[in-house]
Amino acid sequence: MSTQRITVKNLRVLCDHLNSITGSPPKPWVRVGDHSVSQVGCYIIDCAYGGYQLARIVNEGGGQTAPLGLGFGTARETYDKMRAYICGLRDAK
Repeated sequence: MSTQRITVKNLRVLCDHLNSITGSPPKPWVRVGDHSVSQVGCYIIDCAYGGYQLARIVNEGGGQTAPLGLGFGTARETYDKMRAYICGLRDAK
């Protein structure tokens, strides 16, 4: 097990990588005229209750799903689960 401290910055870098390898939008929101629209399919790091989870935007209003289905965990738990998710996506190809 690694002893490297995992921060939200590490999670966001891994999330950017996930968006890149899946061809998902790189940013969760874009300006359209005078309002913002969420980018369906974009993976994001959701933070609440002192924890983190991987989320994916599912509609233009910003609705989300939790692809890992784990709820909020520590940065380390979330990072490890995200790495496993990425490995699973690679194996599926």
